[in-house]
Order: sequence, then structure tokens, then C-alpha cells
Amino acid sequence: MRKILSFIMLTFCASSSFADESFKDTILSGYKDRCVKVMSQKESEQAFISKVCNCEAEVIDENFTTFELIVTAGKHKSGLTPIDKEKINELKVKIKQCKS
Repeated sequence: MRKILSFIMLTFCASSSFADESFKDTILSGYKDRCVKVMSQKESEQAFISKVCNCEAEVIDENFTTFELIVTAGKHKSGLTPIDKEKINELKVKIKQCKS
């Protein structure tokens, strides 16, 4: 997931802000596209890939504020409160559930 997030952020961050709704839509679309590409290298069933990637994008959409924390905090999660770290872990669990 970290590689997908990094790719999306590097691709789209330069020209937008998180508050911009079209930016959010672009991030979610980019996430789904990248997810499909990555999963297609490991999984052959397109219906499963589509289901998982749509589910993950929906989870991120519903928890976009927490998703922003993941992106802005970086790898070391410096400056995050324990509550923020808990929210991030809960989001990661929800995303992983999409694959089951």
C-alpha cells in the first residue's frame, strides 16, 4: 500500500491541495488505477481485482481525513497523536479486509 500511496502522491500533489474535491476524486481514481495494475501482476481474476480495488478506494473515500494523515505523516509517522496512529491502523485493517 505504501508504494501505491507514494506513487499517487508524487503524481498529483504538485498541482493540487487536499481540500480540493476534484483532487480527492483524482487521488481515488489514481489509487484504483494503480491498484488494478499492481494486483494484475499477482492475480488473474479481473472480477476479484476490480472488487478489491473498488472496495479499497471506497474505504479511503470514507476515511479520507485519515488517509491524509498517512500521506502527510510520512514513513516515520512523526508528529502524530496516539489517536491519529490508532485511526491509521484502523484504516489499514479496513483496507486489508477488502481482500477477504
